[in-house]
Amino acid sequence: MRIKTSDLANLENAEKSEPEVVIPKILLSESYKTGVYFYGDYVFYATPSLKKDKKGNIKTNETEFYKFNLKTGKNDGSEIAVSADNMTEYRFVEVDGKVYLLFVETTSDGETSESKLKVYNATDKKEVYTSPVYAEMLMPEDNGINVYFTKLSEGIKEDSNASFHDLYRYTVGSADATIVRSGTGTVDLE
Repeated sequence: MRIKTSDLANLENAEKSEPEVVIPKILLSESYKTGVYFYGDYVFYATPSLKKDKKGNIKTNETEFYKFNLKTGKNDGSEIAVSADNMTEYRFVEVDGKVYLLFVETTSDGETSESKLKVYNATDKKEVYTSPVYAEMLMPEDNGINVYFTKLSEGIKEDSNASFHDLYRYTVGSADATIVRSGTGTVDLE
């Protein structure tokens, strides 16, 4: 909802004025680490899906990501991306004037689950990057441009069955992640 700032300056006017519905959708996901993002004239947000499956049930377990133009008062066409998880952690991050959507895609076969970081350009809605399956991930709380994740190392020649983790840094907008530290000790880049 929005109201004119001039109406807010005078409480009598504020009581008489009609607030305008700007985005007629719920702006939320079940992840407490996420929110609504404002860049330029746009609002970037997540909302539960209203689409129906083949049986006619609403897909409330899915999260859709949109951008809304405050000047035109319209969503920017179809969703940027859809997550099959309504608890996904996500961020909208601006880098050099471009806004990117980052979210976690988790798949499960009932016993185990695997998570990947997915990144989309919020303007052309094209996928920019998908991480390998990771063990742990840290998204920046301050909408910084670097995401860190660990994944199992490929092993070392002496013991190919060894279980070590490598630390990777993904810089938003890049086509690939960079290894920062290797748990095997064979890579020490920084």
